[in-house]
Amino acid sequence: MSGRARRNGSIPALWRHSRNYRRFGYIILTFAFLLLLLHYDKPATQTAAAGNPQTTTAHYQPPAAVPPVARAAPLPAATHIASAATLTAMPPPTGTATTAAVAGNNAAQPPKALVAPELGELAKYRPLHDSWGERLNPDGTIPADGFDAYYIDTNEPSRVHFRSHSSYPATWGGSSGQGLPSERLGIYWVGQLHVPKTARYQFALHQTERGRVRISIDHRIIKEGEGTAMPEIELRQGVHIVEVEYLNNHADGYTFYLALQKKTPVYSADNLATALKALHLPANTVTYVATTRRAKSDRSAELFIKDDSRPYILILPTGWRAWNIHAGNNPPRAIVRYQEAGDVWVEGGDPPVLLWQQFISMDKLRDGEPDCYCAAESRTLQCGNNGNDDLGLFAENIRRWTGYPLAGISFGAQDTRTTVPEISVTPATIMTNRRQLKEKTADMRRACSLVRSKGRLDFNTLMKGDKT
Repeated sequence: MSGRARRNGSIPALWRHSRNYRRFGYIILTFAFLLLLLHYDKPATQTAAAGNPQTTTAHYQPPAAVPPVARAAPLPAATHIASAATLTAMPPPTGTATTAAVAGNNAAQPPKALVAPELGELAKYRPLHDSWGERLNPDGTIPADGFDAYYIDTNEPSRVHFRSHSSYPATWGGSSGQGLPSERLGIYWVGQLHVPKTARYQFALHQTERGRVRISIDHRIIKEGEGTAMPEIELRQGVHIVEVEYLNNHADGYTFYLALQKKTPVYSADNLATALKALHLPANTVTYVATTRRAKSDRSAELFIKDDSRPYILILPTGWRAWNIHAGNNPPRAIVRYQEAGDVWVEGGDPPVLLWQQFISMDKLRDGEPDCYCAAESRTLQCGNNGNDDLGLFAENIRRWTGYPLAGISFGAQDTRTTVPEISVTPATIMTNRRQLKEKTADMRRACSLVRSKGRLDFNTLMKGDKT
């Protein structure tokens, strides 16, 4: 073969004269280029994955998965009903971590019962099953203070018709309750019970005559049925969960009230002074007597104590009240409360509460009316002398019963709340009261003397003298 032929068959010659050769070459070069890219890209990717801060790459790297945001712990304003085991026999939660544990974010879990050592005496009562709260309050939320109430029509019990919040499980009214017929009225209450000290406690219960109630503490039923009888129970210090399920079953109205009180003796007018003396109160201690005209729908009433540096005993002669006492920096040294169902909360203090069997009527003193009536047969005015209308005699009775002077009285000028005292008891106010009584008594005596009467009436002769 000549040199020319060899030059024509060389690679440059083939590149110039053969299109297929050129195409084959382009394919080879493309594959080579891709192999080079793959070879040099692998170390760069591995380096980037190793997290070397000095290495960068133009390739897109998906961001690391963002961890789910932790569910915020509920505020202390509400507690989950399933956390009763953590609450019992413990002080109220304060820290964030404790609050989260107590509040119970796992709302889907059913309420868990307490074990016997935590329940104490409650362990002997049967567990609560099929609570209304499972349907009416599925999240198991419990207010930190007071009670949430769920009103239902017993004909459609799964539907909440009305919700409210009150200081205590209490309600009262006429033939209709929140728009529901009273005979079909059902109410579910749930709240926390703060027990300051392990001791024996008793509940005071009042309900409509044909009403039925189921009451449970920490998912243990302590009362089910009619009537007002309640057991005496030792409750351990701490926070307990209370649930109340109430069926009114009465067409003419509804009334329900539940209060907790530490078991304590009930004193009389003969031994109250001795019990107060045992408290060793300061020598300048005085007494105040206070009531209100009415109570709120949850049976609560408020007292606001005026600034007074003297130590004092507060006497509450009216039953069926949940007293909220705002005393500022000078709470009462002791409280004497009428024995009927009720409760006392004192702002800034925890004074001893003495139950008293003495009922004190303050209506005549409040209205300034003589405690008298007209005996129609004799047309004479009959008046009492027990201090129900005479402020001076009333003050003497209080001192005799308690051993301490009366400094003031309050009648509840604003119906469900009052300031203590509304009236200071002084020689001047006693004289004013007696002057008004004297004038009104004279008017009543004149009117009584003008009453027309046939004298003493007899069943057999009543109609004989009738000429009409």
